[in-house]
Amino acid sequence: MKLSNLLVFNSFLALVLGLCLLFFPAAGLTFYGMTPDPAINLMAQFLGVELVTVGLFCWFARKVTDPVAQKAMIQAFMIASLLGLIVSLVGTISGVMNVFGWFGGVGIFLILAIGYNYFLFKKPSKP
Repeated sequence: MKLSNLLVFNSFLALVLGLCLLFFPAAGLTFYGMTPDPAINLMAQFLGVELVTVGLFCWFARKVTDPVAQKAMIQAFMIASLLGLIVSLVGTISGVMNVFGWFGGVGIFLILAIGYNYFLFKKPSKP
């Protein structure tokens, strides 16, 4: 697997969910079993903006070849994936999110954490 493939995958997921939350927050929240209200919709839109930012960053960074820059990105995305995994796990177990929380939250963050963990500990290839 290539780092660029993982970044494209991350970009796709972040952009799709981010745009959904930005433009259709109530629908996005309902999909996860949450009851929307104006304040929660606003927070979902802020989350959507941040997910679009992550998606665009991943897309533009997919061709970065500098090892120092790659390591910094991998470390940041690994930590973010682990934090997202913890938050989505707590949210799903506590019942805040419905069963989709296991797939659309826990599962996605677990896949991303495994992917970034792979690249964090992968031996650098020879030029």
